[in-house]
This record gives sequence, structure tokens and C-alpha cells, in this order.
Amino acid sequence: MHLANENTEKILSTSAIHACYVGSAIIMIVSIRYKP
Repeated sequence: MHLANENTEKILSTSAIHACYVGSAIIMIVSIRYKP
């Protein structure tokens, strides 16, 4: 049970980091494209 919980935590933190990277990449692209 402990092992499964640890695995889930690892997956959650990895996807959170991934979401951060994707979000910042989208913000970068949008700010470059819509620069005044």
C-alpha cells in the first residue's frame, strides 16, 4: 500500500512539473506572437 501511494505521489508531482513547463511555454509563445 505504501509503495502504491509513493508511486502516485511521484506521478502527481511529475505531471505538475510538466503542466508548469507546458503553461510557461504557451505563455511564451502567446507573448511573442501578440507583442505590440
